[in-house]
Amino acid sequence: MNATSQIVRGVALELTGTVLLRGLSLVRLVVLARLFIPEEYGGYSTGLIVLSLALLLVGGGIQPYVVKAGERGFAASFWTAFVLASGLGGVLALLVVASGPLLARALGDPHLAVVLAILAFAALETAVTM
Repeated sequence: MNATSQIVRGVALELTGTVLLRGLSLVRLVVLARLFIPEEYGGYSTGLIVLSLALLLVGGGIQPYVVKAGERGFAASFWTAFVLASGLGGVLALLVVASGPLLARALGDPHLAVVLAILAFAALETAVTM
């Protein structure tokens, strides 16, 4: 397989994954907007902000590592990055769930703890698919 076909295949795979992930996020957004009343949707938006900030910690250096380490052997660097991202995602999901009651109490929104617990699964999903 020559370099051009590898690049085209990689771009197509990355684009497909990105479109699927964004599509699932859009579906989740539409369904939750339909189910929540405006006050509850504000809690969901707050949860998304917390989740986005937390995901910055997970993805920070993993993707550049795979690109750099790919020169030595893609399979080994891929599995190292996958295990690292999955582990960090799991820890992040637990931290999001554990911080839920504290944030709910601090912001005066009793539903926020439940929303953060649900969004913790999205954190794990996003970390694994990085």
